[in-house]
Formats: sequence, C-alpha cells, structure tokens
Amino acid sequence: MGTALTTFTHTVQDQQKLGLRTVYSNPSHHIQIIFYSPNGLSIQLVDTISYREEVLQDGKSIGSKEVQVRYTAVLTPGATRWMVRVLQGDSAQ
Repeated sequence: MGTALTTFTHTVQDQQKLGLRTVYSNPSHHIQIIFYSPNGLSIQLVDTISYREEVLQDGKSIGSKEVQVRYTAVLTPGATRWMVRVLQGDSAQ
C-alpha cells in the first residue's frame, strides 16, 4: 500500500500544479459473495462499482465519463476483523 499511496499522492500534486481537479460522484456498488470456505477461513467477493469521473481545470469542467470497475477481493479473518489479502481491479467496460 505504500507504493500505491505514494503514486496517488504524486498524481494529486501534479494535478494541483496544473490547476486540475478530479471529482468522483454517484458511486454505486454491486457486491457478490463468490466463495466462502466451509471452515470459514476465507471469503471471495466481487464488487462492481459504477461512478462518474469529472476533470475540472480552474473550476471549469473539461471532461467527464462514466466508469465501471470490477474488484475481486479475498479476505481472511483476523483477531477482530476481516483482513484483505488480495484486491485486484479490472475495467468492466
């Protein structure tokens, strides 16, 4: 997660220097349980997420699009909560 956070932070900083801002709105989730192990030691979920992505430059819209992404997650139980072991995203379009 450290590398992902660093990449995200640099992207935001680069956009700010150019006067750009990205806005994500109208999110919706469709979550399905694909697999639950009989011994309760893992669960696999698929989440199809839809949202609108809009890019603003100096407060004015310069483009937008509808986005749909499908995430697959594998979770295992921890001491007090579920732990994400795998999280993988694919464009659903």
